[in-house]
Amino acid sequence: MTKIAVMLALVLPAAAGAQEVFKCKGADGSVTFSQHPCGDGAEAVQIRTYEPSAEERARAAARARPSALSLDGDLRICLDRAQRVAAPVFRQIEANWARIRQLEHRSRQAANNLAGATWEAGLRQEIASLHQANATLQTSADEQVRQAENACYQERERQARALEEAERREAERLQGQPQG
Repeated sequence: MTKIAVMLALVLPAAAGAQEVFKCKGADGSVTFSQHPCGDGAEAVQIRTYEPSAEERARAAARARPSALSLDGDLRICLDRAQRVAAPVFRQIEANWARIRQLEHRSRQAANNLAGATWEAGLRQEIASLHQANATLQTSADEQVRQAENACYQERERQARALEEAERREAERLQGQPQG
């Protein structure tokens, strides 16, 4: 929906009786619409309204409700699933962090002698290895989530295009029917 159509929808009262609005241009060139004249340069604009039949309103409501809500709801569900794609990797990262904390605690207990220094060096090497593994796992998890989220957005776009096409065909079908 265009900005002007949105503004008109907000300006027009719920009753279909109001058919005139005023178009006003601001000093910066912006255009606004109002129910009342908004200055000397206000231009009256006649709005042609179409009141659909009760049957047309019911059909439109039945089509719009599930489609618009399900697209956004489906996207949220898909994005939630995308975050969970990497859950096993995140669990492994957390397990590695727990092991790192455990090793750091043990390294603080190393005796201040050659044997303790050698033992501590081995612990530090294992800690560094776990940090490297976590960095690799995090990169992998981020990529998995990114790919899953992209798939969600692509599917959302495909569904939106299909919905727009169906709405366009329905509008063309309704325009071809005699009014009355």
